[in-house]
Amino acid sequence: MPTNTPNLGLKVYNLTSDSSLNFSTLINDITGSLSGNTVKISQWSQSITGSIQNLANNITGSLNTINNSINVLSASILNQASALASLNLDISLLYDFVASGCQTIDFQVPQTYNHLLILGMAKCGAGVSSLENTNVDVGLDFNGDASVQNYVSVQFQRQLVTFFTPYTRGEVLVGSVAGNQYNTDNYTPIFAIVPNYRSNTPKSGFGFNFFFTPSTYRVSIQGGTWRNNSPITRIRMFGLGYGSQRIGFINNSRISFYGLK
Repeated sequence: MPTNTPNLGLKVYNLTSDSSLNFSTLINDITGSLSGNTVKISQWSQSITGSIQNLANNITGSLNTINNSINVLSASILNQASALASLNLDISLLYDFVASGCQTIDFQVPQTYNHLLILGMAKCGAGVSSLENTNVDVGLDFNGDASVQNYVSVQFQRQLVTFFTPYTRGEVLVGSVAGNQYNTDNYTPIFAIVPNYRSNTPKSGFGFNFFFTPSTYRVSIQGGTWRNNSPITRIRMFGLGYGSQRIGFINNSRISFYGLK
């Protein structure tokens, strides 16, 4: 007797056990009736063709939707890029200082930007007095000029009490950081600006920062002017020690200089 396949239900014969069947019966089961194998295969192929076509239509529709989304996203990105370009922002990293040991900073300033931005976290090394080992003011000098008469600086701390420091070298004050007495948690942020550094007028700079030690919390603002009309081509940055001493920044201090147009 014939058996049926599990999916389409096609009749399958065994040539040995079913050898007694009439040839006409065999032909009828294969092609001669509506339930024959040929009809079942034809109906199955038509259903598969329809399913494949539906799948193809769905894929085409999904691809069109994706393409439309990409077009919308591309247009949005172009609009954002155009908006950013219209702001005419131009900022570049000029120098990235990472202290090794105990170092002051000395670098040549490119003349392709208009303003300088200084950002960092720093801590100074040992000074010659106990005060310098707790907190150290930070200064800049320009073009190698350290003459006291060419600079003026002022600093405001805590309750807006004016504080002048009688250093015996010239500098523009831009910050105050922890001294080496304190642990590695006491690295202090520095944020300073030197605007219009290529101008033919006297140059000014200012900075502000938050300073803390285990016993002190302080916000300070400081700034100063270099009485010189030359463009700034060189900057030195250092901690201000006793008298004319310059104190370096110690390991893990990082200070970055950016140029802005």
